Amino acid sequence: MSVRDSLLGSWNLISFDFVREDGATAQPYGDRPQGQLLYTPEGRMGVHIQRRNRLVAHTDDWTEATLQEIESAFRGFIAYAGSFTVDEEQGCVYHDVELASWMNQEGTRQVRSYELAGDDLTLRAAPRFLAGAMTSTRLVWERLR
Repeated sequence: MSVRDSLLGSWNLISFDFVREDGATAQPYGDRPQGQLLYTPEGRMGVHIQRRNRLVAHTDDWTEATLQEIESAFRGFIAYAGSFTVDEEQGCVYHDVELASWMNQEGTRQVRSYELAGDDLTLRAAPRFLAGAMTSTRLVWERLR
């Protein structure tokens, strides 16, 4: 079975870590983030990640939310969708982002190295300057059955 075929389906987020060059880690969405990742046979993908226990708005009408409520919602959630391809030789999956909650990701190619072990998938992004230091991201996913 190809790696691409092994990725197909739905994945549940187990952990999301920032890993700094010195080895220090941080959890930008808390110690128990929620998220789902989807890869389809048609080559489409989508990912949604959120912090647990985000501030609940005072109203169901999102157009009436306070600035504090909007900030909590925005800072506590990230998502993007587009197409994906796998380069087994390089050990990478490419996410070609078409729409995103963080607008600067639109039109970009997000490169993730992957490790598959049974029903566990680890995705890593190359280090970049983030949160004040050279930082990579590590996301651990578990296949949904």
